[in-house]
Amino acid sequence: MYYPVMVIVRKADFYNKYKARISELNELGNRAFICFRRYAPYDHDLFSF
Repeated sequence: MYYPVMVIVRKADFYNKYKARISELNELGNRAFICFRRYAPYDHDLFSF
């Protein structure tokens, strides 16, 4: 299939613009999940979604 070059450039620009913010959100999520697992390590009902 044919993809226009402008779409690829726009995706790359969008990713570069929000890469730092996405990495910050991932870091906060990882810290929250680690704290959650530390305070509830044996409660498997919380992880059975």
